[in-house]
Amino acid sequence: MAAPRIFISSTYYDLRYVRSSLFNHVSSLGFEPVLSEKGDIPYAHTVPLDESCYRAVEGCDILVLIIGGRYGSAASTQPESLLHDEATEEEVAAARTRYESITKKEYRAALEAGIPTYICVDANVLAEFQTFRKNPGNPKIRYAHVDSESVYLLIEDVLAQPYGNPVQAFTMPDEIEGWLMKQWAGLFQDLLKQSKVARQIKDLESQVQNLGEISQTMKGYLEDIVRATSNASKESVEERINERTEKLKKNSLKHNPFYQWLRSRHRMDGETFQKILETATSRQALAAALAEALGDSSIHEALNSTPSTDRAWEDLDRARQDLGLEPFED
Repeated sequence: MAAPRIFISSTYYDLRYVRSSLFNHVSSLGFEPVLSEKGDIPYAHTVPLDESCYRAVEGCDILVLIIGGRYGSAASTQPESLLHDEATEEEVAAARTRYESITKKEYRAALEAGIPTYICVDANVLAEFQTFRKNPGNPKIRYAHVDSESVYLLIEDVLAQPYGNPVQAFTMPDEIEGWLMKQWAGLFQDLLKQSKVARQIKDLESQVQNLGEISQTMKGYLEDIVRATSNASKESVEERINERTEKLKKNSLKHNPFYQWLRSRHRMDGETFQKILETATSRQALAAALAEALGDSSIHEALNSTPSTDRAWEDLDRARQDLGLEPFED
């Protein structure tokens, strides 16, 4: 299985030390960091260079956006226009038609592709962002920590998104790394929960199938009773009902996940499995009988000592209930 690919998006010159630190951190986790300066982006000769960056983002699993004091180069489709100290009022007004930087379009590409995105903002920049918010459209303010208001417009755009915008302030690279570790641990936990839900849905589908078989069996009961005539003995009707009951039990066991595992790995037949379930008097006895029938002592040891076998015992208890038996005590 390929390692998850983590795209690191930011301006380069002012944040190169952060990018280098994140490259080492992501690599140490066994993931694959994708950074333009490392030659990780395949550039196509038929499109502008930045278009290849957006394509590379779409091919990654996670994007980490680092926002510092520089807004960065304009995307190939945008005219670049920055404010400067001697800007006239006309230049200021023109500069307010903001261009989109490559970094911003990388973030947008991840957002549109549904890629999990994590945003880290320089703590000084994030603090000064509050000043920007309190002075919207004020051309006289010169900010200390950014080279352009466009940085704050980018942060504003990020915060306005309904999703894909968790933001963390940082002063040192290790603060980013610690935060990402916690975020990715939470992401992994969510994936485990989704896997558990999927397994529960599969079990529910199996139970629904069993209900369908029960319905067919009950229909057979009624048909037997209706067909019973004065010449039919009570014993013959009961016999046919018992046959159908046994068939229903076998069908239920056939869909039991633990039996399916035994059948696929050890070729255990259904009758043997049913007999062991019916004759065992405890969990220990059941584990021993399975091990003896299969000639595999590891099954007995695993079912008696490994905590991760709770799932197996749930399946075995359900199988006993399908046979009308009480589940064993732990």
